[in-house]
Amino acid sequence: MVGSRSVAAADITRVRARQRELGVPEAFEWLAEVAPDSTPLAVGQYHPAGGATEIGGVGTLPSARRRGLGAAVTVALVEHARECGVRTVFLAYAQDAVARIYARLGFRAAGATLLIANQPARS
Repeated sequence: MVGSRSVAAADITRVRARQRELGVPEAFEWLAEVAPDSTPLAVGQYHPAGGATEIGGVGTLPSARRRGLGAAVTVALVEHARECGVRTVFLAYAQDAVARIYARLGFRAAGATLLIANQPARS
């Protein structure tokens, strides 16, 4: 079994450098659970704007799943956002199993999201 630890300052420096390489805006906030060798096991991010934020990019390596790391990262992201003054926190999901995890953390359904893949249909 692989152990884990919360992300350290040195990890943040490496993540920020990688963000710049990928062109990810600096305003994104990332949290992670990492293995003792600094391999990220579970990560997530949010980008606050005007008192609201969407949590996204939450994922866990297959070898580290079913240990609550993704849920722990999600809770930490919500807490961090709240500490930074964010009032509205939301997220989207595509799988019912994931929805159940988020529901256990206190998230509730609030409507539906409609996406458009092509140009709008003309009436």
